[in-house]
Amino acid sequence: MFFGVSPATPHFFIIMTHSGYNGLRWRCLPNFPANSPFFRSTCTRLLHTRDKSAYVVLRMTLMTQISNEELIEKATSVLKPRKIKHGFVVGDAGCALITDKGNVYLGVCIDTACSMGFCAEHSAIAAMVTHGEHVIRKIIAVAEGGIPLPPCGRCREFMRQIHEDNSEADVIIGKNKSVKLKDLLPFSWDAEG
Repeated sequence: MFFGVSPATPHFFIIMTHSGYNGLRWRCLPNFPANSPFFRSTCTRLLHTRDKSAYVVLRMTLMTQISNEELIEKATSVLKPRKIKHGFVVGDAGCALITDKGNVYLGVCIDTACSMGFCAEHSAIAAMVTHGEHVIRKIIAVAEGGIPLPPCGRCREFMRQIHEDNSEADVIIGKNKSVKLKDLLPFSWDAEG
């Protein structure tokens, strides 16, 4: 089985499957959302319905093609700043992350009295964990206007503690710049060796 991006039409994906005596088959698949009926029916037709791993790989291939700009747009879409009790503001920072399974989760910050609030990254990570996932491939937090916000130290540590593979996550810190989480948090307090 082969998955690739067509150079002529980068938003289409070529899937080649070996179908036994029928030989190789190929098909172009547009980048539809992974939860769309078209995507699922196409996967069912293209791949063996019992081969769940192939479906996951295909889904991941499609969804992890999301650009930094697209992820910034998703994070910006949840920004709806508003005041709550005691004049504190919620929703003035947004976060979008994509997991190793290709799912996107969003969150906003909540500031409250007595330091009981949390950052937008915590909110998006909570949504991810609620859905049974733990590995982040790419993450961005933004302020008004889609201005990227590098994660605070607490968020960096939180991501790392959710799963050890998150140290390889790409953290978008500028419109055209991202770094690995391990580079933002180089000296772990619980590192072995």
